[in-house]
Amino acid sequence: YQKAAGCHEKRHRLSAGGDRKSSGIGTTTTAPVTTNETEAETTTNQTTTEPTVTEPTVTEPSETDTVKGDVNGDGEVDTGDAMLLKRFINGWKDIDMDTDAADVDGDGEITIADAMILMRYVNSWKGYDEYFK
Repeated sequence: YQKAAGCHEKRHRLSAGGDRKSSGIGTTTTAPVTTNETEAETTTNQTTTEPTVTEPTVTEPSETDTVKGDVNGDGEVDTGDAMLLKRFINGWKDIDMDTDAADVDGDGEITIADAMILMRYVNSWKGYDEYFK
C-alpha cells in the first residue's frame, strides 16, 4: 500500500509542476560497453540456376465441353437457361450465352423451337430428354 501511495504522490507532484528530474522519470544512465571482436572466416557457396519458364496451356472448347441446354454456362440446365434463350430469340440486346448449347435440336439455328424444347425439358415433359443425351 505504501508503494502505491508513493507512486500516486509522484504523479501528483508532476501534474502540479514538480521537477521532472527529482522524480526519477525520464533520466538516462549510460555505462561503458566493452566488446571483444574476433575475425572469422566465412565460406559461401552460391549455386545459380536458370529460371524455368512455363507456358500457359490453352484448351480450346470441344463439342464435349458443351452441355446442351446450359445456355448461361452455370453447369445446370434449368429455367434460367430457358429464360435467357427466350430473351435472345425475342431480340434482347447484349445477351451473353453459349450458342452451341442454345441449339438444343441440333439443326444449326437458334429458334423458338429450341426454347420450347428446353422449357419442356426443364418442366419434366416426357420425351424431351432425348435432346439432352
